[in-house]
Amino acid sequence: MRNDDTNIESRIGGSAAIPAPPDPQVQLRRLQAETQALIRYLDRVESLWVNLQKRSSVNLLPVDLLSYFLAEVETLLPNVLSAIYRVDPRTYEFTLERCVPSGLQADLENETQLQIAQGNFALALRRSRPTICASQRVHHYHPRVRSILLIPLVTLQEVHGMALIAGERTEQDIAPYELKLLSILAGQTSLALESSQREVALQRQRAELDQEVRNRTADLTKANAALQQQLQDMEIDLRSAYDDVERLSLADRMRDSVLSTTSHELRNPLGVIIGSLDVIREEWRDLLPPEGQQLLDMCARNSSSLLSMLTDLLDVSVLRGEKIVLYPQRLTFALVVQKTFEALGSLAKNHNVKLLNTVAQDMEIYADPGRLQQILTSLVSYAIKNSKRTGAYVLVGAAREGKQVTVGVTDNGIGLSREQQEQLFKPIFEEDGQTTTARKGASLSLALCKVLVDRHGGRIWVEGSPGKGSRIFFSLPTESAVSSSAA
Repeated sequence: MRNDDTNIESRIGGSAAIPAPPDPQVQLRRLQAETQALIRYLDRVESLWVNLQKRSSVNLLPVDLLSYFLAEVETLLPNVLSAIYRVDPRTYEFTLERCVPSGLQADLENETQLQIAQGNFALALRRSRPTICASQRVHHYHPRVRSILLIPLVTLQEVHGMALIAGERTEQDIAPYELKLLSILAGQTSLALESSQREVALQRQRAELDQEVRNRTADLTKANAALQQQLQDMEIDLRSAYDDVERLSLADRMRDSVLSTTSHELRNPLGVIIGSLDVIREEWRDLLPPEGQQLLDMCARNSSSLLSMLTDLLDVSVLRGEKIVLYPQRLTFALVVQKTFEALGSLAKNHNVKLLNTVAQDMEIYADPGRLQQILTSLVSYAIKNSKRTGAYVLVGAAREGKQVTVGVTDNGIGLSREQQEQLFKPIFEEDGQTTTARKGASLSLALCKVLVDRHGGRIWVEGSPGKGSRIFFSLPTESAVSSSAA
């Protein structure tokens, strides 16, 4: 049995004396001290989190947060030298941002290059937690330095930099929970940096937007001012145009008044002249020599033409949209046509034109007698003046179409082109050089015909072609379809 015990002792390491167990009181005091220190660190971390949240605003630049981070690291882990390097996320080049104490950039730069060369910076970034490394060179200038602590400043989205802490404690002297607290502090600082950078970018964008809004507002203000000026100018021009229209309207009214007064004044003596000429032609025509008879006929024709023009001038007010009063009644249309032919007999005789009435004796029409006579007189007179010199005729016919009577006035004269047909019933009639004499005075009377036909509730149009005569048609009702009210 003794031998077995001896073998066992030899297998487990010989017969060395077993060390005495540690004193429980000493262990308890040590654990209590570590617990108190851990509680203080946890309180400190909570305070750091609150302070970082307060400081991570647009009012503080990122470099201020870095300085604050270094100061807080000093309170958690006293050190000899400390520095923060910012990293370019595109090239991963490290640039010294801040060091404590200041003026040690050269020493820290040499140490940094050695740590980077050894791959320690890359290792700390890959692990994303504090990494303890052996000092490479800085301990030659600062004998108290025992170790280098690399603390990466990273978040899930971005790498912000690296903190280099040169301390007096060795790796064995730094507790794991202290490294964990430093990692938490670095993470919170990185988040604060991101928040500050976002706030700065947001403020910059807001400032740019505000400036853009101000620029656009200024442009809109200028455009609005220009538009207001244009509106004012247009209002002035409009007032001027209104004044011009009023003056023109006044001038038109004065002209119409002069025309009406002059026409009325001229009709009376002209009627006396025409009556005297008719008496002379009937009583003493045979007593005159042939030359005198020709002059007498010429005076009669020109007097009749002048009377027709004066009648048209009196009807200018009708074309200008003034009141037209109709007194329609049922009429035997053939009698109206015959009466028109009798009134225009001398004109037809002078132009060697034969007048033909083909209207049925029982054809009735509903119209104002005077205005219907005026319409027929204008159309037949126009046809007479535009008939051929030999074999000329003017034919008036009518046909019933439902509740309308369509009347046609046909001649075998020179005819009309399409353009002339479109312009025939307009107050201003553009005539070519060959037909100016033949169509003189027709424009106003035919335009008046259209107004009167429209007022009766009918319509008027023209057909034909150059060299083949013209056919002017108009339709009027056979029953009471109009009232005697003013247009």
